[in-house]
Amino acid sequence: MHAFEAIFQELLGVERAKELARQAVTELQGAIILSVIYSDSEYLAEAKQRIMNYIS
Repeated sequence: MHAFEAIFQELLGVERAKELARQAVTELQGAIILSVIYSDSEYLAEAKQRIMNYIS
């Protein structure tokens, strides 16, 4: 989670960065699980888009 925290902290400040980092990790964990279960990388692409939306 530290990489996400660093990126978000640089863009948004410490507290918001920690919150967004947790959300991003949760998104990725869910996407990875669904991708493995359903053998479909579309879940990862969707998670990436949601994470990008967090910082915009």
